[in-house]
Amino acid sequence: MFIGDKTKKTVRILVRFRAGSIVRPDGTPLPKIQDGTLGDLALQADHLVDEAERRELEQESVMELLPPHTVVFVGLSPGMMNVIPRGLVKSVDLKAGYGYLFAEVRLQEPLVLRLRGDKEPALEECRCIIPRLNVVISVL
Repeated sequence: MFIGDKTKKTVRILVRFRAGSIVRPDGTPLPKIQDGTLGDLALQADHLVDEAERRELEQESVMELLPPHTVVFVGLSPGMMNVIPRGLVKSVDLKAGYGYLFAEVRLQEPLVLRLRGDKEPALEECRCIIPRLNVVISVL
């Protein structure tokens, strides 16, 4: 299975369905696209003809990944901080020649994953505490 690189640039092409084909809004064909390319087609759910297919694609469920009070470590970018707080866990990548910082984070609520039809799964907002920084935050 191919998983694309999310750091690469993407393009958005506006399309229209005409006589069972996908074309640009002005009726011109789409540009040539590499065979096997994966993409997203976003449209209003009420435009799907088959009601059962629409319901299946709109179906949502949630899955608890971690319970409250679980301790996780979150990577921090040293370059994004004016002052690096004491007490963070340091890890050195000898190949790259630089280190990483990790902060202990305690979940105050369950960490939940929302599954929605063919859409990418997404984490729900979760209240956490970073003890070393004495900060309570909500993260997605």
